[in-house]
Amino acid sequence: MEHTTPSRAVKKRQRRRVSDIASSPDVSVCWTNRVTHLIAKCVNGDEDDVEDGYGGNTDSSSSPRGQKTGKRKLFSDPSPAKSGRWVLIRSLKYLKALVGGRWIVSDEWLQACADHGEYVREVNYEADGHLKGKRIHDAVRRSRLAREKLLQLSPPDIDCSDVGTMLFADFFFHVIGEFLPPMPPTAELNTLICMGGGKLIPFMDDIPDEMRKHETRSRKLIIVSDKLNPRALHEQTKQLRALPQLRVAPSTIIVNYLWVINSISEAKLRDLP
Repeated sequence: MEHTTPSRAVKKRQRRRVSDIASSPDVSVCWTNRVTHLIAKCVNGDEDDVEDGYGGNTDSSSSPRGQKTGKRKLFSDPSPAKSGRWVLIRSLKYLKALVGGRWIVSDEWLQACADHGEYVREVNYEADGHLKGKRIHDAVRRSRLAREKLLQLSPPDIDCSDVGTMLFADFFFHVIGEFLPPMPPTAELNTLICMGGGKLIPFMDDIPDEMRKHETRSRKLIIVSDKLNPRALHEQTKQLRALPQLRVAPSTIIVNYLWVINSISEAKLRDLP
């Protein structure tokens, strides 16, 4: 029986195929905490603003003053926005990657890796933020660095996929309302809060027991509402404060869901009422 030996070229192709399989990343269409990089469609800072994914009013300096044409004035800050690399739509995937402190890079990064035939550092392709938040300074980078710092301080056996920015770590959260489209679904808001280190209390009746626990007494309670109208939110706030379940938490804070979305977008907690 004749014994044949593969040629050098065949061996090289075999090694390359094995190497390619071993180093190929997992590509996920749906979000999972195992995601390390979000590849986003980005535009430069000179592009016109487009419809935002969630939340309407996206900039911390926006004001109802100046709505003379019936259009919402997005930015009242007269200082020019810097050019840069901006994520086109503030989607739920973007918000999850942001509060999770993951890399958010332009699809140009993938092309650069392909052109070089090897891994290229992400830093030159990192997004600066989302298009309608061009005056928010380095939110993506600050979120990523916050997570990297936490990872450095974490024990070696920790599951890195569970580590986010801990933006909401000082608070309990209870989410109330119907959250009809185009609002983000309640389940997605819960995910964002948990990824930011917040502790959820799903049911109103569970609030007293959770607030009395010794290990969580330092946390304040935030109730997240679907009421965007200030008057409706004010009325709901009065009704909620009268509930017996909140007697153990007289300093409970009631906000609409944009507080959560915009805090994540700015990589810092927005002012509380």
